[in-house]
This record gives sequence, structure tokens and C-alpha cells, in this order.
Amino acid sequence: MNSYYLARTAIITFVLFFFQPVLAVEIEKGSIDQRDYEYFVLENQLQVLLISDPKADKAAAALDVNVGSYHDPQDRQGLAHFLEHMLFLGTKKYPEADEYQSFINRHGGSHNAYTDRHHTNYFFEVDARYLEEALDRFSQFFIHPLFDAVYVDRERNAVHSEFQANLREDFRRSYDVYRSVVNPEHPDAKFNVGSLTTLADRKNDLVRDDLLDFYKQHYSAEKMNLVLLGKESLGELRKFVKDRFALISYRDSNTKEQPHNNGENNEGKSIPLFLPEQLPFEVEIKSIKDIKQMSMSFPLPGAITYYHVKPLGYIGNILGHEGEGSLLSLLKRLGWAESLSAGGRDKGDGTGVFSVSIQLTEAGLQHRAQIRSLVFYVIEKIKREGIEGWRFEEQQLLANIAFQFRENGKAISMVSHLANNLHYYLPAEIISGDYLIKEFKPDLIKQYLTYLRPDNLYVTTLHPDVEADQISAYYKAGYSLNPLSKNLYPLEEKLTKAFSLPVKNPFIPENIELFPKDLALQTPSQLSAGDINLWAKQDISYGTPKAKIKYRITSPLVSGHLNGAALSALYVDLLNDALNEYSYPAYLAGATLSVSANNRGIDITLVGYHDKLSHLMGLLVEKMDKMEFDPERFRQLKTDLLRYWRNADKKSPYQQLYNQLAANLYELYWTEAEKLGALETLTLKDLQKFADSWRLGAQVTGLIYGNVDKTWLNQWQQFSESLRRDEEVSVTPVAIIQLDGDVASYDFDAIEHNDTAVALYVQGHRDGLSDRASMAVLRQIMQSPFYNSLRTEQQLGYIVFMGSLNLRQVPGSVFIVQSPSASVDDIRHAINNFITKFESQIPEDIGPYQKAVVTQLLEEPTRLSASADIYWASLVDGYEQFDKRERIAEAVKKLDREAIIKAFEQVMLKQGKRLWQFSRKPSLEKEEAQLFSPGGEKFIYP
Repeated sequence: MNSYYLARTAIITFVLFFFQPVLAVEIEKGSIDQRDYEYFVLENQLQVLLISDPKADKAAAALDVNVGSYHDPQDRQGLAHFLEHMLFLGTKKYPEADEYQSFINRHGGSHNAYTDRHHTNYFFEVDARYLEEALDRFSQFFIHPLFDAVYVDRERNAVHSEFQANLREDFRRSYDVYRSVVNPEHPDAKFNVGSLTTLADRKNDLVRDDLLDFYKQHYSAEKMNLVLLGKESLGELRKFVKDRFALISYRDSNTKEQPHNNGENNEGKSIPLFLPEQLPFEVEIKSIKDIKQMSMSFPLPGAITYYHVKPLGYIGNILGHEGEGSLLSLLKRLGWAESLSAGGRDKGDGTGVFSVSIQLTEAGLQHRAQIRSLVFYVIEKIKREGIEGWRFEEQQLLANIAFQFRENGKAISMVSHLANNLHYYLPAEIISGDYLIKEFKPDLIKQYLTYLRPDNLYVTTLHPDVEADQISAYYKAGYSLNPLSKNLYPLEEKLTKAFSLPVKNPFIPENIELFPKDLALQTPSQLSAGDINLWAKQDISYGTPKAKIKYRITSPLVSGHLNGAALSALYVDLLNDALNEYSYPAYLAGATLSVSANNRGIDITLVGYHDKLSHLMGLLVEKMDKMEFDPERFRQLKTDLLRYWRNADKKSPYQQLYNQLAANLYELYWTEAEKLGALETLTLKDLQKFADSWRLGAQVTGLIYGNVDKTWLNQWQQFSESLRRDEEVSVTPVAIIQLDGDVASYDFDAIEHNDTAVALYVQGHRDGLSDRASMAVLRQIMQSPFYNSLRTEQQLGYIVFMGSLNLRQVPGSVFIVQSPSASVDDIRHAINNFITKFESQIPEDIGPYQKAVVTQLLEEPTRLSASADIYWASLVDGYEQFDKRERIAEAVKKLDREAIIKAFEQVMLKQGKRLWQFSRKPSLEKEEAQLFSPGGEKFIYP
């Protein structure tokens, strides 16, 4: 058994037998955290963290098993992942395969799971009123799953579909090459997904038997952590847990564990990632997308035990810095790189890796040796000059501020993360452990820096022009493997002098106090109207001294103009590039600036501690007013943007279909391919002209939300006025195609992928609250059966879902299926058949589905930023009473079964309300395409 488990089991057993009566752990939490926490260990040695939040609309739970793909038997690779799939498909107490999923969906929740190297993590959220019933179903996965032979046979098809769906994903292909070159004795060499081959039944070796053995061997309570969040008291939550999870078996698995490769050899020592004679080397991988990336990776001892010090975080903070004088700024000026990140990760077996990943330009691809030498120069500079007390204190201060004002976030994400944390941190530090930097240990930092050297290096370079001489085993990625010299490329002095270590951060917040409550700002207040429609609302209920500011600048030069849409995207890239040296230190200090383009103009978002946001906004406005473009940066960023748009046709088929829906349904909506064609011919002169004139006649919509007061708002009114220029030019309105005729379809040109895909969009009526309400309830009723029918029962593919696609005030639903085996006609027939026959499945009592929709609509956000986004969504949709959610919720409450059936017949069954989109396998002869052409009436919005 892994030595970690032996130690953990011994400690827990000791605590249980000798200290349980006095066991009390005070969970460290931030200053604004109002939740109650309790940690304890059940008699079966399962660790539990309870979180009581009386205000919670959603309850959530996660159970993390410290077992993952590292534990796969050598002859059953992907078994841990397959087991994760199978646990959802029926238990002794709840034998129906879709019982758990249906219950969660019926009560406004969601669920998922993942399998990692050392972990399998199961999690869900649900309407807080139904937590106990959801837990009763969830707990049975770990007590008595069925592993029904019928679903074992079917679900391995789903695992294989998941594998097939990612065959052209560059990340998966790169990892497959990594598996090919890593030490074959290390568990990273295993294929962790699984396929029909690795999960096949063999003579005297059925995969179901192996599943049962794996489950009995590894799914033992002492390897599990449970985190539970609910609105009940800690006492009630404790009872929920003890009544159910105490029934999970403690199997004393350290005495039964069979031989397998989990990252340690027979002596309990970590298996090295690479053998000494392998390093250093470079592996070049032929990419599907036009991307150029180099990652420099250094194997080293794991650092998780030093989480009070975070030595790899200290190093990564300097190497990955993006401010003035940084390595990235130098590489940008040389025209060799566009982005850079640096940091370490633990592999969970006592080993880790520190990586420096760089997005290269074409010139950078040719200068990789020089770039690597620059990285080593910076590493040496850190050794000599960078390990300083003030840097530690700055990182410590920023981490502490982030922890003290840490907001709760989504319940489902939080419980999943904490269940994993409990394997690595002391129980008291399960939350704070991610932030804690308690001790400055220069010698430890220097010790880890000694591993970042040229002879302990493996480089992965990804680009499309690799001359491959080898092929990876599973994803068939072409690659070449070459040794690297341990000698560094000589650098000119002017290059090394251009680098400087980061200076003190000017954006560290100095005022983290809340403004006094202003009764006049408790509801949204309009500060200005007309071409500048500016609103503000004070919200200090979250206790955080942060604010969120959003602007949408709708430009006559962009809206309705293809060249304007293309130029605005390039303009935004150059603007962000020019601001990055200033905005990156702000980001480190908790203030973010985001500028993005849309098909009608530009969006600006700022989030952070209120006292520094105005400085950040001032930098943005100043840069916009005096934007001068360097010809070389123009050329490079134009090249990057063109490459990004060209890569759009390398996305998964279902993603391309989904993205095309907006292009087909909006009038004057430009696809990436159309913008690419326009941008290719546009020049620096065109861009300069655009930069000087795009704000003429613009319309500005703005929202200022959070820790604000009237005096602070004055400067933001001035900023708002500077975002436009007066001009008598009108903005082209938004037009959405109204489907009302023959069945419409759009057949894609063959997408280079082995899967087929089908998307069906069903359009509702225009802007009727009752129609939006009925569509939402219909989706709630149909989602789980659609998934169960086409995914679980028919096994059409791994990617099967039904979701919403609301365009402005026009409601819509979309059905998506991507399949490695079924034809377009088969999928279309299956979707049609499901919808046609579904009316009889509409339940007599639609109440639970109404409650689920209302809960989702009215769920109180757990973060200030999410609350601001709700107000923003109402504002840009034209609901200036800011009551859109409440009005739809009231409409939902008024529905009855008769109204739902009527909506089903008038919308779901009406052929004229449908738009089909298809992507066929390139190997099949493409049929005559009936292309969608817009016509008829339109929905018009300002």
C-alpha cells in the first residue's frame, strides 16, 4: 500500500481510539466567511467536513476517493475512469440507471465526476430543500452499486466515445506522446481514459469482474473524504452523514492490495519520471491546430508538504511575471513570444514538475535555444538576487488579503475542491491551505531552484510543421525525439541587461474598508441616460471591499460592418498588449481589467478592490485616447489573430455546430471565417483610422456595482463620458431571424473529425414571459430523459445534451449529439423520435420541475461579481426594472400541465420552428446540402 495511506490510516486510527471524545478542529476561515464548519472522522475512518449555511439556495456534496488512474492494473488501463462512469448507473437501493441523474435534474441541480492520477471525485448540487434525499441516492454509490452487466457492456461504448471525441485535441495528443517518452515503469505511462480494446472482455477475464475487484480493493472508507454543504444546522448535517456514509465499508485495504503501479516501487520509493540517461531532451509534436508552444519541464521532489512556504509559488511568481522588465516583456520585444506561464504541480506520489510554458511566434520557434538560455539566465538571477524578504512579505500580504476577502463561490465547485484538499492539508487548514504563506525559507527556495538546470530538463514543443518519425500509441500523434545539449546558447549582453526583477507592486490595496451604507444606492440608480446609459448600485452585503464595473460600447463603425468587426478584434488585442505591463501587477493584487470585442463593439470589465480600480481605468482611457501602434506588434498580433480564427475549424464538431447557430440566426453576425477573410487585407493605416473614429456616435451602457458611494461614482461618470465621441451616426439594430416556414437546415462542409454531429435548435415566440417560462420548464422535464435515452440506452455518443439558447429576448432550446459511430440520419431520427413520442412522458405533476426552474432563476449568487452579472444581464436585455428573473419566475409558477402540453405542441412539435445543423464524417460522400437562407420577418432590438 502507498506509504501515504499507511501513515494516514495509523494517525486516524490513533485519533479514533484515543482522542475522539475531545476531537475538535477549528477550521480557519476568512474575515467575511459567515458559514459554520465542523470536521470529524467516522468509525470507518472516512473524513468528513460539514458546512452549514442557512442562506444557501443550493446544497452540495462531494466525495473524493484517493484512487485514480495510477492504480489501473497494467492490463486494464482506463479501469478507474470506467468505474467512475459505472457508479452512476444503478445501486441496490435505487436500481434504475437514471434515478440519481433524474432526481438531481428534477430538483434544479447538476452533477459530475472526474478521474485524475490519484483521485476520483464525485460531486453534485441540488435545491437545498432536497439535500437529504439526494444524499440517500449519492451515498449508495459507495455502499452497494450494481454494476449491471447490461450497462457494463453499454457504458464502455461511452468511454470509447469519449476517447474518440478527443482524438484531434492537441492537449490529449501531447499527453499521449508524453506517455510514450516517460519512464515506462512510471504510472504516467498508462493510458488513463480507456477504450473498447482496453476494456474488452477476454477469455476467462470479464471486465465486469475486474470492475468488482477494483471497487472492492480500492473503494474503502479510509481512502475517502466527504464534504457536505447545506442550509441545515451542523447537528442535522452530521446526522445525514452518519445515517448513510457510516455504512461504507472499511476494507483494511492495506492488507489486500494487489500489485500495481501507483508511482512507488516495491521499496516504497518514488519511481522517477525519467531515467538519468534520458535527460535532457526535446520532443517535437505535430499539432492539429496552428499553435506554437514550448514547455520547459523539470522533474523535482513534490512540494505539497511545504504548503506553508510554497517555494514553487515563490519561484513561479518571478519567472512568470508579466510586468515591465519581465522575461515575457523581453521576449515580446524580440518578437519571439506572446504569452508565458510558470509554476509547479505535485503528482501526488512524492514527485512533482516545475514548468515554464511559452506561446511562441514563428520567429520564436526558430530561436528556441536562445529562449531557453534566457530562462536559465533568469533562474540564475533569481538565485543571486531574487530571494529577498520584501518579496516574500509582498506575496504573503497579497495571499492573506485574498484569503480574508475570499468569497464563497459555487457550492458544487467548492465542495469538490475541498474534498480533494483534505487529502493534503491539515483539517484546520482545508480552506486556508491554498493561501497560507507562513514561513520564509530562503534555503528551501534555493534547494528547489537547484532542480531547474539544463541537465534536468525535458522540453515539449508543439507546432504543425514537425517532421515526425514516430507515432504515439493511442492518439496517433506524430512526433520526433532529440537529445539536448547541456551547454547553453551564448547570450548577448544587451539581452540580459534588458531583464530586471519585478519591483514593488503599486496596486496593493491600501483602503480595504467598506463604504457606509447609502440608502439611495440600495436599488439601481440611473446616473445618466441617452447615449450614455449609466447605472450604479451599492452592495456591501458580501462584506468585500470590491466593486465590479462593466461597460458595453456599441459602435456604428462595428455594428453591421464586417471590416469594423474584424478591426475591433485586432484593436482590442493591441490595446490589451499595450496595457499588460501595467495591468499584470494589478491582477496580482486582486484587480482585473478585461477588454474584449463583440460583433457590435467592445466590452470593458474591471473587478477588484475599489481603491485601485479608478487608477486602472485611467490607464485604459489614456491608452485609448493616445493609441499608437508599433508596426512590428501590429504585424505579429494580426498574424496571431488570423491563426486563432483559422483554428476555429479545428474545434470539435458539436462546438462548431453550436457556434454556427448564432451566425445563422443573427442578421449581420460575422463568423470567424468571415472576419478572417476581411482582416487579411486590412492594413495598419486602416487600423489607425479605426482607432481614431470607432467611438464616434457610440452608445455606452454601464453598470457600477459593489463597494461604491456617491463621491467615488463621480469619477466613473467622467470615465463614462470619455468612452464616446459626439457624432450624428446611428447604430445598426440587432435583427434575429424568425423561423416560421419549412424545416430549415444547414449542412456543414466536412469537418476534419471522425465523429458526426447534429444540432437541432427550436425557437420560441418573441419576448413573451409565459413562453420563456414554459420553454424553461419543458427543458427541465426533457433534459434528463433525452440524455438517458440517447446516451445511456442508445449509446449514440459521449456528447449528448439539451440546453438553452436564448438570443436577446427570443427563447430557444438546442439538442446536441456527437457520435463516433452513428450517421447523421440515425442521430436526426433518434432526436425526432424522442421529441415526437415525448408528450406522453410529460408528468401529471409538473410541480417539482417548476420549483427547480424557480430555484435556478432566483438562486442568490454567492459572489459579488456574480450578483453584478445578474443586474448586467437585465440591463443589456432592456429590463431596466432589473426584475427579469422575478417576472419569469412568477410566470413559471402560474403554469399548469395543460399549458406545458400546449407549449410543447406549438413549439417543440412545430417543424417551422426548427433549424437543423449537421456535420458529417469527411470519409462519407457529402449529400446535397439544403442550406439555411434567412428570410421573412425578423425580431428587431436596439
